[in-house]
Amino acid sequence: MFPEFDKNAAYIWAIVGLGIALPIMLTIYTQIRLRLSLRRLERYRSIEAETTDDT
Repeated sequence: MFPEFDKNAAYIWAIVGLGIALPIMLTIYTQIRLRLSLRRLERYRSIEAETTDDT
C-alpha cells in the first residue's frame, strides 16, 4: 500500500507531515487574525459613531 522509501523514509514522511500541517496551521492563523481584525474594525466604527454623534 505504501511505497518503500528505504533509509530516507523519515525525511520523506517529515516533509509529507509538514505539507499537511502547514496549510492547516496557516488557515487557523488566518481565521484568528481575521476575527481580531473584524473586532478592531467594529470597535473603531463604534468610536467614530460616538464622536460624530457628539457634534
